[in-house]
Amino acid sequence: MSAPFLAILLAFACQITFAQDTTVKRLYYPSGKLRAEMSYVGNTPNGFFREYTEQGQIRVEEYYLNGQVDSVRREYYDSGQLKSEFRFRQGLRHGTAYEFYESGKVQSQATYRNDTLLSTVKYYFYHPNGRLREEASVNANGRLHGIRRTYHSNGALESEERYVDGVRMGDARRYTATGTLKLIRTYKDDLPDGEELIYSDDGKLEEVNTYRLGEKISVKRYDERGYLVEELDERAILRQRQRRPNGY
Repeated sequence: MSAPFLAILLAFACQITFAQDTTVKRLYYPSGKLRAEMSYVGNTPNGFFREYTEQGQIRVEEYYLNGQVDSVRREYYDSGQLKSEFRFRQGLRHGTAYEFYESGKVQSQATYRNDTLLSTVKYYFYHPNGRLREEASVNANGRLHGIRRTYHSNGALESEERYVDGVRMGDARRYTATGTLKLIRTYKDDLPDGEELIYSDDGKLEEVNTYRLGEKISVKRYDERGYLVEELDERAILRQRQRRPNGY
């Protein structure tokens, strides 16, 4: 809960009476503009709460039942665009929660039950043209978990890779902006392990590299007709590296 929001609730608490009638408490800016209003039954929040900007735009709105947030809590940008939407039950996050960019596009999505995160939090990032640039999921530990995808500015899939608790595992794929498969690389414990296939822009196999826990141990290169033109084993790769100033 933010400090300004908490201060508003404390200010309301100072106005509490012990009558059991439904009342609406209001706070005002020094300018006289309405800052916040909350519905009470006696001294217990019951009903709506709204916080406003000094320009009169709703900043926060939520509903209370017997002193606890219940139903949907929404926050807004100063522009009036929806910023976040969380569902509550008896004061606990419960259901699907969303955060939004000021453009209106979804920034994140998560599902809660009794204030416990049930799924990963899914995040979305966008190109300047508004198309989706990246989508990725983060677990409760803040680590990537699940499929991470990136996209070209034309909307075509650019890459796809799988994470388990922050560690890349399994096949990762990359594509050109026209949709042609460019690379397949296999990971184990975040290191290349197994075959890596590299393709030309027109989809022909150009190179097959084999890795063992991050170390390249063999290379096969092919011409445009698919014929093997070069093959290197681990010792040949090591000799090539030793001949190069930077070791690669």
